[in-house]
Amino acid sequence: MEVLDAIKERRSIRKYQPRAVEEEKINKVLEAGRWAPSGSNRQPWRFVVVTKDRLREKLRNVAHDQSFVEDAPVVLVICNKKGANLVNLGLAMQNMCLAAYALGLGTCIVGWFDKEPVQHLLRIPEAYEPSYLIPMGYPAEEPTKGRKPFEELVHFETW
Repeated sequence: MEVLDAIKERRSIRKYQPRAVEEEKINKVLEAGRWAPSGSNRQPWRFVVVTKDRLREKLRNVAHDQSFVEDAPVVLVICNKKGANLVNLGLAMQNMCLAAYALGLGTCIVGWFDKEPVQHLLRIPEAYEPSYLIPMGYPAEEPTKGRKPFEELVHFETW
């Protein structure tokens, strides 16, 4: 799959098939995140892989009852070293979401959740904080979403 095609075709998925995701695919997605660029190559991210039903249910509860957080067979908890720039996480997450798409998986980046309970639930060290959740699994939907015209968004030299 071409990178530009994946960028154009990938959509946020909120409905997942109940089937498990193979460990090999999970690891490929994590590798894609690991290879993302970061400021001064600090690599401030850490990833927690959650597959147990009980933990995914608790993540749903702290994610303001967003049901797809529990329904996805895998939730990647994206952690950041405290004080590190979140742009680094954005780079890693985009790599991960594009890799997942190329492997036939769907993802959705979730930033609306209560972080403190997740910190305790997953025993995340104090030097790090949970910043995003990425539910991941085989899509049970094909959402479409338009984009604003290029000319509306892009300005050359001046606005």
